[in-house]
Amino acid sequence: MVSDLVVGGSDVRLAARIAAHGLARGDRVTLLDRNGGGPSRDLLRRAVESVAAAHGTDAGADRLRVCPAEGLPGSVPPGAAAWLVTGGAGPAPVLDARRDAELVRAVLPALSRAGAGEVVLVGAAEAAVPMPLPSLAGREGMVSVPPAAAAVAEVVAAMERAAAGECARLGLPLRVLRVACPVAADGRTPGAPAGLHRLLAAVEETVTEVRARAPGWSEREPLRLLAPPGAALPLLPAEDAARLLFALTESAATAGRVCRLSSPHATPLAELCDRISDVYGIRLTAVTAPGELNAVDRLLCRRSTGVLEGGARPDDVLDACDVLGPGAEVAALRPPAQRGLLRAVRGGQRAAREERSRGGAVFVRTLGTGTVPARDGKRTVVYRTAGPPPGGTDALPVVFVGALGQGPDFWYPLMERLAAQRRVLLVQPSEPMGAPETAAVLEREGVGPAHLVGWCTGPKEAVALARAHPKRVASLAFLSGSFRVAGREDGLDTEYERSLHTLCRTVHARPAAAGRLLRLFGQPEPAPESAGGVLAATHRDLRELVRAPFRDEDALVRYAAAMLGFWADDSADRAPEVSVPVLALGAEYDRVVSRTRLRAATARFPRGHYAEFTGATHQFLYDRAALLAEVLEGFWRDPADRTPPADEVVTGTAGEEPR
Repeated sequence: MVSDLVVGGSDVRLAARIAAHGLARGDRVTLLDRNGGGPSRDLLRRAVESVAAAHGTDAGADRLRVCPAEGLPGSVPPGAAAWLVTGGAGPAPVLDARRDAELVRAVLPALSRAGAGEVVLVGAAEAAVPMPLPSLAGREGMVSVPPAAAAVAEVVAAMERAAAGECARLGLPLRVLRVACPVAADGRTPGAPAGLHRLLAAVEETVTEVRARAPGWSEREPLRLLAPPGAALPLLPAEDAARLLFALTESAATAGRVCRLSSPHATPLAELCDRISDVYGIRLTAVTAPGELNAVDRLLCRRSTGVLEGGARPDDVLDACDVLGPGAEVAALRPPAQRGLLRAVRGGQRAAREERSRGGAVFVRTLGTGTVPARDGKRTVVYRTAGPPPGGTDALPVVFVGALGQGPDFWYPLMERLAAQRRVLLVQPSEPMGAPETAAVLEREGVGPAHLVGWCTGPKEAVALARAHPKRVASLAFLSGSFRVAGREDGLDTEYERSLHTLCRTVHARPAAAGRLLRLFGQPEPAPESAGGVLAATHRDLRELVRAPFRDEDALVRYAAAMLGFWADDSADRAPEVSVPVLALGAEYDRVVSRTRLRAATARFPRGHYAEFTGATHQFLYDRAALLAEVLEGFWRDPADRTPPADEVVTGTAGEEPR
């Protein structure tokens, strides 16, 4: 008998298998578009069509369609089974879990009005209970923070409780099915769900980042993953997962219950590490003692949130094997098949990264430009534009305020991600306190309320604009913001700030000495000698760009004058006058500006909040753009919630998603 299914959620890899399995049974499938919160409808459709084609299943328009979440009441056939597949994790697992909860909360009433037959809530078993690992202590003096796994588990538990209560109120039958470590050989499916795919995404992101800072380090030094003794992953082929999930929904025993589905064939983590090492050309090993980890290892471990399932299962959780009996049999994924899976995922990761690189180059070539007169009336300020035209989206526009002496290249990866949904403007002030220039750009572009994002010296400019034109500013975000004030000895200067201040004063007083003084800041960066030094090193793409103020004597003289003017102002003194939400983001390895001062300045804003990226540098807007975009979108979506927990901000991985 033909059935109707509604399938959606954040785990596209598993959702695609569920939809394709339904099509293979002869069902009609409606794909639920999360309307910007997750993968686009086209991406989800392509994933389903790809899986269906691989299995010879028809995915024609008469049997597969897509509808937006807000269109559910008129699009869901009466009696349809709604599969909400949560647990997909991209750059920010806690934000993704919250977005899953928002989706479930939003669609349940619509499903009830449409006359849906039941709701099947599918989630990641690894996300339900956090793995009890020893604390991952940071560098000496760093504040210990709770693991993101606990925050994810808290959100998931609250989501399941809320779904049960709401379904009972609406009269919708509910099943909660948790799947442990589903795997599929499609490394280009977006996101990095829990289990093996999360680990591979964390490894790929960490190795890529390390190689961009210290070539050869990953080949010389092993990567260590912290795990309990005897840790293992029950690898479950996604096709088997889909088949068994459907079987579980046909059992009366799972109605109104929580049921866990897992492969009985667990692969020791140590063996998987050896196979991953072979495929990725690194040395990956599992350890049990936190003291064995260095700074790079700790970053990998934080990024691996959701790899392992932890804790004993509660008594009220059914086991799929008990429900299905012999029908729950799953073939073991043997070492040759595991290696094939790893190679496929690795190939997909490389292809996705190459595609992002090509797409980024195309994006830069398509940027729009505009000009406004500089404040001195002698020059013009060039600004850049991207995204939908004015009025082409309901999302508020974003205005980037660049750093003095630095070009626009640092912003392009973040700009590309945000421009998918928003109008984005990039303004580079010509001198300190260029609020009139930024305001002129907003006027020229017809931009009303906008979110302002400033980097380095940019936050002072953003604050000036918020005070001068409060109706034009919806929120402020400070990225590694500098709030240094000359003459105020607070003891918080970084070594770089102290040296730069001395240099700028000397050059301003004696411009003829600029050539000799260039040697202080114009030398190439030395190769790092420690794991902490690797994470603190500048990304290879940026090493020439960061030296722009020191490229010649004239550039240094202009930069010195601009910085002295910048340090003469104290925007934080007028922080109480700024009523909009403020999010400040620091970076653990910021050697340019003082994180302590940024935190203190943020506290002076009535609605200010500070969080930090661990393992990141002053230029994290460039090489952590995917995570940063997620954090900013979460802040703009709900400023009252502001940010994920601190450890969530520090851990993000770009996952495996293509552009």
